[in-house]
Amino acid sequence: MTKIFVFILTLYLTLTSCVGWGDMGARTCWRDGKYNVYETDRAMALLMGDKEGDSGGAYRVDSVAQIGSNDKFIIIQSEANKYWIVDKSKDTLRTNSKEIVLGPYTFDDFKKVKVKLGITGLEFSLDLTHWRDKWSWERCR
Repeated sequence: MTKIFVFILTLYLTLTSCVGWGDMGARTCWRDGKYNVYETDRAMALLMGDKEGDSGGAYRVDSVAQIGSNDKFIIIQSEANKYWIVDKSKDTLRTNSKEIVLGPYTFDDFKKVKVKLGITGLEFSLDLTHWRDKWSWERCR
């Protein structure tokens, strides 16, 4: 009886911690290569995985409200109306987000930094401000 209990407990702990059953209900709403935005218990978060389509990874920006990307950059507006820029060319899983995530900026400063970095034609392509509403998930693929 003890061996069965230990086996079941070990199996349970292995599956819930390693597989991440706590995140199995999380929905991915946006992807760009190794990057994805997925639902956490309180907000949408941008993560970078170690391969394309990876659903886990290193946090980059929390509380994503709007997002857009091109080959070099990801631009983000957070729920607190702060603006961020992720330099994809410098990003690795081992890189601290403070080293590659620029911001937070006010909107005016964000526009200036975009010009300084030569980011033209990149606008927000997905609005997640109503991500808690059921209808907003119809646009998430």
